[in-house]
Formats: sequence, C-alpha cells, structure tokens
Amino acid sequence: ESDLSWNDVFDTPRPAGSALVLRNAFAALDDVGYDFSAFSRTDSPDPPTDIFYGYRVDSTGYVYQQVFVPDYGTNIQDAGYATSLDAVDFASTQGWSPSGTVEAVVGHNYVVWTRDNHFAKFRVTAVSATTVTLDWAYQLDPGNQELAVTPTTDDGVTPRRPVVWLRP
Repeated sequence: ESDLSWNDVFDTPRPAGSALVLRNAFAALDDVGYDFSAFSRTDSPDPPTDIFYGYRVDSTGYVYQQVFVPDYGTNIQDAGYATSLDAVDFASTQGWSPSGTVEAVVGHNYVVWTRDNHFAKFRVTAVSATTVTLDWAYQLDPGNQELAVTPTTDDGVTPRRPVVWLRP
C-alpha cells in the first residue's frame, strides 16, 4: 500500500443526453425546442428555448430541414461531420451563423452559445419531416468553452495538445 497521492484534478460538470427528439415547429404545437439550462423540451420556439427544429418544402420542391436559435443573443454554428459528439471538445468564439440557423445533417455536430453565456453542443442522429433526433451536452460553467472531458495520462497530468477550431 502506498501513501496518499495529492493530484489536483480540474474539470467542470457537463451534463449530456442522447436520443432527444424535437418536433417540427412549423407543424407541431409541443416539444419543438430545447432549453439546455433546464434540460427540457419546450413547446415554443421563443426564449427560454435555446434551439428549435423546423422542416418545410418550398414551392420549387427544395427541402429545408434546419435547427434555429430563437434570438440574436444566442449563436449557432455547424462544426462539421464527426464520428461522435465528443469530437467537438472546445467551443470557438468565431464562425457563428449570421442567420441563426444551420442545416440539420445526420452525423454533423453543432455548437451553441446561449444568451446567458453558456456553451452547448449537439449531434444530429436522425432527421425527418416531423422530427429531428439529437445527442447533446451542456457546459454548466458560464463562459467555459470546454465541451468534453479533458483526458489525463496515468500519472494524472493533462497532456498538452493543440486547440483545433472546427468551422462549417
């Protein structure tokens, strides 16, 4: 038996979930959006909703399947295709969608910067005319851009690695 090791470990809680289903806000009256801070679906695309889903087909037959933010105080960006939600480990402060919307693409990860200075991420796992299914994670610490658990080596030291900024 060895003496007690006194290693300092720092990380912040990052609640996460999977198989979150949001309904099409253009056709449904409930469960159309998500409030990351309350960990719950919302029945309106208005704040406190952080994101909501919309699907429509225009007169030319073009399909719009999008995730929206409800106000100019909330930002969203497409972080691109990745094999898992944890591929996005840090939120950028640049590259946000000027329209407040992103195309919902299966396999893509997205980052959200909420109106109350929290960062969140989600991954689209399924999309249809009626619903979108997401995996998600939310940073509880205001202003903290860390979106994944920081890996450590066997001796408890966080390895140095370059920061990779993901852009759509």
